[in-house]
Amino acid sequence: MKSHGALGECYSSLAFQMEGDTSTSLGRINNGLGYWLESPDFDGWGGRYKYYQPYGETGPIWTSNKFNRNTYKYEPGKKHTSNGTAIWRWRDHFQYDFAARMDWCVANDI
Repeated sequence: MKSHGALGECYSSLAFQMEGDTSTSLGRINNGLGYWLESPDFDGWGGRYKYYQPYGETGPIWTSNKFNRNTYKYEPGKKHTSNGTAIWRWRDHFQYDFAARMDWCVANDI
């Protein structure tokens, strides 16, 4: 990302970084699994959500639950398992999309 214009130069280099609204945006794209817009507990781009009250929350929310764990292999020999990794299979794709948008912002041709 660092080589994609002025915005890219400011981009942090973190091991597990991704865009914050990507999972929200992907949920609007039909994935062919039926009632995906009506209920977040059906499988979607970012995994399967459950309506419950996690520790520290003041009330129940739709969120990935501790039983919905996925393993993501992000480099040869390296993997990470958690309830937040379901969306990671798409991470390269939306990071490339974000980089292309940064390039588009600084392009000279119209």
